[in-house]
Order: sequence, then structure tokens, then C-alpha cells
Amino acid sequence: MNNKKLTDAWEIKQIFARNLKRIRKGNCVSIARLSKDLQVHLNTPYAWESGKFLPRAEIIVNLAEYFEVPINAFFIKKWEAGDETD
Repeated sequence: MNNKKLTDAWEIKQIFARNLKRIRKGNCVSIARLSKDLQVHLNTPYAWESGKFLPRAEIIVNLAEYFEVPINAFFIKKWEAGDETD
């Protein structure tokens, strides 16, 4: 794997992490509640939001359904002004 692919993978994880956190906080959902509702270990959403790893595709679909957002909302590189909830 070349450095470009490693950088792209890292960037995708960071974009997903930032957007998941933004969406979760915007919906006033705690990490504990999210992990319980999705039936994943408490540390799992922390790992997603830290950019440690991406969830499996089926979990991304579940997240989109849970928050009632399109799947691509987790992969938007730059949000419009006023959409920031950090």
C-alpha cells in the first residue's frame, strides 16, 4: 500500500469521526445511549469518534437510520457555515 492510500484511509476515518460526533451531539445523544441503542460495546463509538477505525458498512447504515440522515452525511468533507455543532 502506498502513502497516498494510507493518507486517504486516515482522512476518511477523520472525516467520519468528526461528522459522527457532530451528528450525535446535534441530536443530543450520549455515547452511552448510542452504544446501548446500537448494541455495541461502550468503547466502540469512542473508537469511531476518535478516528481509530470505521464501523462496518452495516453499522454505517444503522447509524444513518438511527439519526435519520443519509449515509453520505458521515462523509461530507466540509459542512456549510452554521452547520457546526462542535
